[in-house]
Parts: sequence; structure tokens; C-alpha cells
Amino acid sequence: MSLALLGRILVAIPFLVLGVMHFANAEQLVGAVPFGGIFMVYLTGVGDIAVALGLITGWQLKWAGLL
Repeated sequence: MSLALLGRILVAIPFLVLGVMHFANAEQLVGAVPFGGIFMVYLTGVGDIAVALGLITGWQLKWAGLL
């Protein structure tokens, strides 16, 4: 395992945990969203998980890093 891959995995772990927490606690997070309600909570959860998977797999790495 290269050092670059290890670094990407270590950066991706918090994004993955945060994305899963968006789905597990969606009703509690609705109050923190200024608009869009539960849809925005789920959308940001999907985005966090997508970033984590992109960083870990290396697929579309440039776009995952920009998100």
C-alpha cells in the first residue's frame, strides 16, 4: 500500500462516517439546514459518501477532491 493511498483512505474515513450519520440522524439534522429540509440532508449525505468512495477507489479522483 502506497503512502498516497493510505493518506486518501485516512482523509476519506471522516467523509464516510459523516455521510452515514446524515442518513442515521436525518430528522435531527433538518433543523440545521436553512432550506430544502430533509432532501438537503440526504443530498449532502450522498455527497459525503460519494467523496469518500471517490477518494478510496481513485475513480474520478480530481472531482472527489474538489467536492
